Amino acid sequence: RIAVFGTTEEYAGARDGAGRVGEAEYARLRDFLAAVGLAGAEHAVLHARPAVLAGLSPVKNRSVPDLQYDFVERAARDFPDLRITLNGGLAMPSLRAACRSETSISSHMAGRWMLRRPLDLAAIPSTFSELGSKEDFIRNAAVANTRSVQAVENYVDYVKMTMGDGGISRRNAISRPTNAELLLPLYLITEQLHEDYDEDDEEEERILSTDSMERIYETVADALRWVESVHEREGTVKKSKVPEKDSYRFKKLAGSFKGLVGTKVANKWKRNRMEL
Repeated sequence: RIAVFGTTEEYAGARDGAGRVGEAEYARLRDFLAAVGLAGAEHAVLHARPAVLAGLSPVKNRSVPDLQYDFVERAARDFPDLRITLNGGLAMPSLRAACRSETSISSHMAGRWMLRRPLDLAAIPSTFSELGSKEDFIRNAAVANTRSVQAVENYVDYVKMTMGDGGISRRNAISRPTNAELLLPLYLITEQLHEDYDEDDEEEERILSTDSMERIYETVADALRWVESVHEREGTVKKSKVPEKDSYRFKKLAGSFKGLVGTKVANKWKRNRMEL
């Protein structure tokens, strides 16, 4: 973190009128980076949001302290021999903004963004291509759509291979993921598409075309029907209510995971995804 405070009172006392921590905290960060650099460190990952150890929960620590990307940028300029990675609050809009500006930051790290919008990973190359020609951007956007569809199809093949290897009841293989672990990525993908499907094509966060989203919908729906069939063979049938292919009902498709992993697990997925 760019700054750490023991209590909320300490954090409040260090903030200026705009709610940001100031030069005293940057001086501490600078001294720390100088020390680790002298010790031989070549790379530092800086979270751009201050941390409060007592008085704020982990969830609140991800949203209440203001992001201060300028601290990370200053550190990257002040320590040119140290590779600086920016972490904290990244999403497609902020990454695009970073790509459009001059920076000394060497790389970016994304955490919860990838839980909320995993398919955005496929669009990162096209995001950087926005600095090039319009033709390059269009071509890379098409590649991002193709890559997303293929990635989901390949992952479904992996799920079938893993769940089909000995059946659902095979629990003695320690390295084998649980069924919930296997289905979680498909749930996260479905929730992203649920948010994006009814948005306009020009929405800034929307990456995939309508055709690509519908292809992914069909792939996920077919996968969940296959999981149902495996449950049936194992004698552990659960009613998932996977929607038919006559329409693209992403909300209902997301809800059908409850029948496959249980309501408690599915609700936990939903809560975790919403904790930005």
